[in-house]
Formats: sequence, structure tokens, C-alpha cells
Amino acid sequence: MESLLIHVDGEDSNKQTALYFAAAGGHVHVARRLLNAGANLKHQDMWFQQPHHWAANKGRVSMLEFL
Repeated sequence: MESLLIHVDGEDSNKQTALYFAAAGGHVHVARRLLNAGANLKHQDMWFQQPHHWAANKGRVSMLEFL
């Protein structure tokens, strides 16, 4: 099986990474894998928000506890 290499801190047009979407969606298992792969928890998007801000905004308590 061929391994797939990705950049875990790749940004969209709003400077958000995959970790933002995992946090906002409450996907703790995905966030854990991203962080284990080296994702930057302190990254700021274009609004100077970090992934935990998006988790809080969406009411993702389990994600906030994890982060």
C-alpha cells in the first residue's frame, strides 16, 4: 500500500487548516490524528482565531476538553 503524504498545516483562503474543521465539527479522533502528525494547535486564521475558538463557538465541549 502506498502512503499518502499531506501537509497537516495546509491553509485554505481564510488561513484555516484541517484542525479548524475537525475542531468546529467536534471530530476529536481526527484532531488527535492531526496533532499526532504535527498540526500546529497555536495556528491563527485570518481573524486571529485558533482551533479552540471555533470549537467553543460551535459548542463542542468534548473537543475543548481534548484541546
